[in-house]
Amino acid sequence: MDISKLHFVQPEFAKHAQAVLDFRRKFNAVNPELHGASELNAFSDSGIIGWFHYLNAPAGSNWFGYAKVADSTYLAMLDEVVVGIVNIRHELNDFLLQFGGHVGYSTHPDYQGRGIATAMLRFAVARLNELGVNRILITCDEHNIGSQLVISKNGGVLENTLAHPSNAGKKRRRYWIGNEN
Repeated sequence: MDISKLHFVQPEFAKHAQAVLDFRRKFNAVNPELHGASELNAFSDSGIIGWFHYLNAPAGSNWFGYAKVADSTYLAMLDEVVVGIVNIRHELNDFLLQFGGHVGYSTHPDYQGRGIATAMLRFAVARLNELGVNRILITCDEHNIGSQLVISKNGGVLENTLAHPSNAGKKRRRYWIGNEN
């Protein structure tokens, strides 16, 4: 696998629906929590077009009981294979400020440990910087050593660890990348 061929595209139904479904099936076979995929698991295979509509819904839209923030979602692609999904939140609401951060991402299980997540976070930081966001919050579960390493490789500095409001046994580590300028 040549990671230099990794490229990022915004999802288009006609071009990417099957590749996104393949990614989700493979990911969910090993982990039911698909982070950073813009609610992909909320849509059935037959209703996957709804996910593409959701991606393009404006900030403030309420599809899942909360107002969507301004965001962008990208597919990390190697050839025609979706090897990762990254969601970049241009702004933070109260929940994201505590537990979600500016960036969420998931890597295809067959491609984990190969630098994909590190490249996705690097891409997300660059996109946020282009949007004028220079202090970027990234969070991960307390026991997710892989994400902790990815965040550190991208310059993340741990601020604190907080108990999750809906699951007291689950804790989130909060990291910041960059400076507030």
